[in-house]
Order: sequence, then structure tokens, then C-alpha cells
Amino acid sequence: MKKKIVIVTDIPFWRHIAGHMARLTSLVNFLSKNFPLTVIYGGFLHTSEKETLVNPVFNIKLVTFNTPQYGMACFSNFIKQYLLKNIFDICIIAIVR
Repeated sequence: MKKKIVIVTDIPFWRHIAGHMARLTSLVNFLSKNFPLTVIYGGFLHTSEKETLVNPVFNIKLVTFNTPQYGMACFSNFIKQYLLKNIFDICIIAIVR
């Protein structure tokens, strides 16, 4: 059975503006092709961007939380509650400010 993986991040990795975004995109691409992958994204997401992320290119389950609107403390609580309800074998945290 394949390991279930979750990545928690506030990096808009699909935008390819900087190196850390490109590195995370590569990781997401690799993992999503080989494992069931969930990405919890805590940041602002345009509707058009969500359509880009939820397609066969990324093959991920996307969970979003609007941290700019609700704050980091609420995002932390959201992550805690999500991880208590959903069991993963591996959790990767990528630069959550």
C-alpha cells in the first residue's frame, strides 16, 4: 500500500516566480505521480488558480485556508483539526510563516 502524504505550505508553488516555488512544484509533481498527495495551502488563491491546481497536471487533493483573512493562529488550528481527522503517513511542512 502506498504511503499517504500531506504537504502543508503557504508557498504559491504553481506561480513559478522564485526558486523556492519551483522546488516545491517539482516535489509536488514527483510525489503526486507516485503517492496519494494532499496539499494544504494557507494563502490567498484566485478562482482561476484553483482550477489550475485541481487538474490532471498536479493530481492532488487541494485543501485551502485563507490565512491572510483569518490569520496564522487560525491556520495552525485548522491544520491541527484536519490532521486529527485525516491520517497521513508523512507530513511535509514547507515554509509556513
